[in-house]
Amino acid sequence: MYGHIGENGDNNIVRNKSNLIAGALALILILGTLFFLNSSAEQENSINDGRPIPSSNTAKNEDTKEKITSIEAYILSLKSLRLPTDGEFDKSKYREPLLVITKDINSFPRAVEKLCQALPASDSQICFTQAGVALFRSHPSDLTLLATTCSQLASPDTIGLNRTPNKFCGSGVFYSFFDLLTTALINKTVDISKFDLLTYCSKLNNTSSFPCAQEAGKFMANNNLITTVSALYHYCDPLEDKLLRDQCATGIGRGLAINEVNPIKVSFQKCLSVDFVDYSTKCFSSFGMVNDNTKLTDADFELCATQKFTTKSECQFSLGVYAFGQIHGDMHNLITYCAALSQQENYDYCMLGAYRTFIYNLKLIRDYQTANGFTELCHLDKEYQDRAFTQLCQAALISSLHESELEILNNSFLVQFCTTKGVLSCFQAIGYLAKRLGVSESALVKYCSSTSCKLGYQGNLAFLQKKLKIN
Repeated sequence: MYGHIGENGDNNIVRNKSNLIAGALALILILGTLFFLNSSAEQENSINDGRPIPSSNTAKNEDTKEKITSIEAYILSLKSLRLPTDGEFDKSKYREPLLVITKDINSFPRAVEKLCQALPASDSQICFTQAGVALFRSHPSDLTLLATTCSQLASPDTIGLNRTPNKFCGSGVFYSFFDLLTTALINKTVDISKFDLLTYCSKLNNTSSFPCAQEAGKFMANNNLITTVSALYHYCDPLEDKLLRDQCATGIGRGLAINEVNPIKVSFQKCLSVDFVDYSTKCFSSFGMVNDNTKLTDADFELCATQKFTTKSECQFSLGVYAFGQIHGDMHNLITYCAALSQQENYDYCMLGAYRTFIYNLKLIRDYQTANGFTELCHLDKEYQDRAFTQLCQAALISSLHESELEILNNSFLVQFCTTKGVLSCFQAIGYLAKRLGVSESALVKYCSSTSCKLGYQGNLAFLQKKLKIN
């Protein structure tokens, strides 16, 4: 009995469950249909009212948007572009008079010289730089004309230094231009891989080529367009003019150094990783130039004992190069600057590294690889003819030679040169050079057998026994 009743009850339960499931499925189907119809209506409405429809192709459409692919086309586009405000220039006390002067390009050189030359040196430099900014803001699409106009400003001979009115002016022009180009890069309106910036700079064929090349290098570094530091510096290689190449490298160093919290430590990490000594030298001097408020201390030299990827002496030399950047190549201030260091060895390296960079810059302009040339170089400025200066200059000159100049070591020219001078530092530098050029210690005697040569080979570059004194 119970079994029979139970069987009928089970059937009823199964039947009721089936009905419920069928009803639920029907309801889901109805709701799904209503949702689909509603979505279709909304989508149609959004098309009709012009609102964009989210799509997986949106990013693709942005990428396919036509970009400017040449520097010439970009410069032409500036004619119709409303320039953004320039906070620094807008606050300048020279802004209004400079904007008036730039209205007439033909009279600009004479008028801006009259305004800026009458100012104190530091203000004069700012004035000439902002004159370039004013030129660009008045005529942004006439970049080649502006470069030519800046080059007409006076350029006193400063032994290769770039701190002249025409180059300050050019710097203002190209700083403004590359700042605008950075914005275009961020907004993805240009295809920078198609821009031949260095060729454009070199074809200017006037003094503005130098700030153009420097700002181009800084632009590449600031925007992380090349991954490694060495590869970034080799961006400058296509420039055949070694002075332009030097300016490009200076710009890259400035770009690497900007906004660094601990510039000296960062310069070790970045500059000593560069695989070409000329570029490494420019890197250190650029870091010093950008961070000229971070003076060298004895503690900075102590860091050289912890650098595992370079020799201690090369590290110490590099800090002298850094010092050269901080004094902006003004050798008149070198002794005062280095004299702030209390350790004798640190003082010597500070002087030596700065001299080494001074010589490097001069060698870009003239060839000093002769006996008379060596002597002439170390007496180039008559203010530096005292004996202590001459000793450092000779040693710095020798220690700065490259692998390609090994012939000088082979033909005993350096030994003869040092013999006539009779100073220990000169022979020490030969030993240091021999080690750097890969000569073994046992073979050193072939080039120089003096005790001073051996000390230099072993890295003992204590060139002077007491600090140099200002006469």
